[in-house]
Amino acid sequence: ALGSDPTKDIEELAEKEVGKENFVEIPIGAGETEKILNALREASLKGKWIMLKNVHLSITLLRQVEKELKSIYSSNDSSNKNFNNFQVFLTSEPH
Repeated sequence: ALGSDPTKDIEELAEKEVGKENFVEIPIGAGETEKILNALREASLKGKWIMLKNVHLSITLLRQVEKELKSIYSSNDSSNKNFNNFQVFLTSEPH
């Protein structure tokens, strides 16, 4: 719904499904590009859930995230059982 923040619901689901230690939240901010891309790579290898918050603040970053996710999915090693748990969530305000 417009104006609702799904963070709490996703946190609770993540705790139930993969454990709190396997859920990472990263707010979008200036100079965070490499941190975010590295977190995506690590999460995909370890089967973590990652939430990128307030993506409306950097449309340019979204293009880089999309490119990184395509790379992650195309290079997925099917022997990595953790990859099946990997999830990415994005939050945004209307833009």
